[in-house]
Amino acid sequence: MAAAARRRASWRDRTPAIAIRLAENQTLNLTALSEAGTLVWAGDAPRYDLGAKVTTALAGLGADSARRDQMSRTGRTLVDGRGGARSRAPSRLEAAE
Repeated sequence: MAAAARRRASWRDRTPAIAIRLAENQTLNLTALSEAGTLVWAGDAPRYDLGAKVTTALAGLGADSARRDQMSRTGRTLVDGRGGARSRAPSRLEAAE
C-alpha cells in the first residue's frame, strides 16, 4: 500500500486507497467512492483521532487481500483511465492565444 498525495488515481494502479477529507467540497466524491467500495474513508482532517482511524484502515486492508482485490476490480469498472482524453477542452490559456 502506498501513502502519497498524488493526482494519479489509485484504483487505476491497483493501490488501495484510504482517503482523508481535507475540505467540505470533497464529500460527494468521497461518499460515492466509499459506497462503491473503491476506497476507505478514514475521516476528516484535522481530527484528534485521525491517526488511529488511518492505522485501523491500513491494518484492515493489509489483512484482507480479497477486499483489496475487490476494491481494484470495482475501481476499474468505474474509471476507464481516459478521462483527460475524453473531456479534452481548450483551457482558458489556450483560448486566449
